[in-house]
Amino acid sequence: RIIFISSNSAIVPFHGGTEYATSKRAIESVADCLRAEMMQFGVHVATILPGPITSPLWTKLPPSDLAAVAITEQPSEAVGPTPTNAVAADTTATTTTDSATAAAYVKMLESIERNQARLERLAATPRATTSPALLHAVRSSVPRLRYFVDNVGVVVAFTYWLLGDRLYNRVLAMV
Repeated sequence: RIIFISSNSAIVPFHGGTEYATSKRAIESVADCLRAEMMQFGVHVATILPGPITSPLWTKLPPSDLAAVAITEQPSEAVGPTPTNAVAADTTATTTTDSATAAAYVKMLESIERNQARLERLAATPRATTSPALLHAVRSSVPRLRYFVDNVGVVVAFTYWLLGDRLYNRVLAMV
């Protein structure tokens, strides 16, 4: 048996979780490939997908007010080079776009903070959430391919499947 511990973020992305979800999806891909390769040898490959777990990870995201200051204090060169034949009107438009971009970024970070707070409230201890699934994956004669170990993960995964990628991502962007 081969058992991986991943995250339900591998299957269902969350706002602000690009790096985390990408790393967990990589684990899912390895498990999927090994499952296909090892099947002929009778080796079962399962993945445990816990939901939010109490972790210092949640404290590492920058607060949106600090990020806003960092964005607005960037020199204009950080946005990109200005053509030498640019006129005053174009410079004003660029400044407006920069402000609009900064505001959109701050709004996104605030949404990430709200999502972070929700995830912290839902967080459980690793042992309480993963142990039953891990025991089943080890002991069962026919283990599941994936174990969503919390109800939140199951509901969110079902919603993701029901809505499809595009609609789910639009809903996620509004949260």
